[in-house]
Amino acid sequence: MSWWFAVYMIIATPVIWWQLWRDNFDGMRTEYEIKKRPKLEFDDFYARFYSESGILQSTVASMLAITSEQFRIPTGCIRPDDNFLQTDLADTMWYIVEISEEFGIPKARQDELEVLDGTFDNIVHYIDRELATA
Repeated sequence: MSWWFAVYMIIATPVIWWQLWRDNFDGMRTEYEIKKRPKLEFDDFYARFYSESGILQSTVASMLAITSEQFRIPTGCIRPDDNFLQTDLADTMWYIVEISEEFGIPKARQDELEVLDGTFDNIVHYIDRELATA
């Protein structure tokens, strides 16, 4: 093996690794990508994504606040297809605990939050179903 190949591998490997992790895999976005989005005001966010869903504005607003606080992302940058349970931005267990405490979900049902697909939208719909059955 020539020394040129060794030098190439030493330089190329970190660049390739960085490029792969920077990309979007299965709905998982990096904090940088999320924060650079155009910000939506709450009324615009709700009108665009939830106005016809029957989900209360207060439920969506609370979920945005919890998600924003937990992952340190401005509320206006969050979108329904963001999958925060598949990120390394924060401890997802604390996220689930915060949601459970805010909406009164018993500890026995917290495991159900962990098996959701993890998108903001899926969690909001789950919370809405839980509130409807409470």
